Amino acid sequence: MQAGQIDTAQKHFDAVDADSDASDSQRGLNRALLAIAKGEWFEAQRLLAPMLETDPENASVSSILQGWWFSMLISDQIANNLAVVLVSLGKVAEVRTLQSTTDLVHSS
Repeated sequence: MQAGQIDTAQKHFDAVDADSDASDSQRGLNRALLAIAKGEWFEAQRLLAPMLETDPENASVSSILQGWWFSMLISDQIANNLAVVLVSLGKVAEVRTLQSTTDLVHSS
């Protein structure tokens, strides 16, 4: 997607959607990244926010990979992408709240 290959990314994400072994979290993260690439900020926020609200360390997403540090990386990826979305929507106060929340998770 970084090279503007949104159609190609869509095909890969469609393949993940069709894979019965893919988790709902993986599918949701893929949809959110595609929405970001298309500039669909409200849709990206709708998809990303619940991933962190349900579980700040997002164990369901981290189950895609193994190991506690992968869990931290995935959680950070979701938080970072959500922060980009919120800034793009002009919701700077919500970014500060998100930062405070993720700082608390990392300090515990």
